[in-house]
Amino acid sequence: DNNIQYKAKTGALGHTIVVGFDYRYLSDNNSVGLGTAPSLDLFNPKYGGLSVTDPAFYTATPQNMHQEGVYFQDQMKWKGLNITLSGRQDWADLQTKNRLSGTTTNSSSEKFTWRAGILYEFSQGVAPYFSYATSFYPTTGTDFEGKAFKPTTGDQYELGVKYKPKNIDALFTVAAFNLTQKNVLTTDPDATHVGYQVQTGAIRSRGVEAEAHVWLNKNLNLITSFTHLDEV
Repeated sequence: DNNIQYKAKTGALGHTIVVGFDYRYLSDNNSVGLGTAPSLDLFNPKYGGLSVTDPAFYTATPQNMHQEGVYFQDQMKWKGLNITLSGRQDWADLQTKNRLSGTTTNSSSEKFTWRAGILYEFSQGVAPYFSYATSFYPTTGTDFEGKAFKPTTGDQYELGVKYKPKNIDALFTVAAFNLTQKNVLTTDPDATHVGYQVQTGAIRSRGVEAEAHVWLNKNLNLITSFTHLDEV
């Protein structure tokens, strides 16, 4: 991950600009076999001398993924007003091999995601804010049939307020959020597919978070938090 940062001004508006590029490579080898083993007496267990036959693999699906991304961000400030705009373009290539059938499947995906946020700092130390963000994450792994998973995507709204009092060294935040994700991995409901996952249509998570940071002295900090989450 490499990026450059540049600070500039356009009139009374200050800018902190970040431009970067990152690369991710992942290699995964998953082989699964299932077989029987001798009975074990729980009350008189004998751990040595048991003969266990190596089971035949019914899944052998190594994967290799390459992901490249370019991103930018402009954090603008004018007096107490802060505006952040950012964007990211991703490209992902996934190769899935099936060693049992000798086949190889290649899939490619790309997505542009972005984020926008606005915050205003009042003189009393109160700073309300609102943000919206989209996300894209290539998901590795395969289902019971050896099919590769689709990328996970999402979007999130967040509305909150931050408060930094002047008489004590502390920061308090309260926020409400709504997050929706598509193609999320969950446990395969088929009882015969032990250890496997499937992708659901969509999951919505929303709730309220509250957090307090209090710096009592240079060696002691107090952090408390509370979250109420509703997930469907």
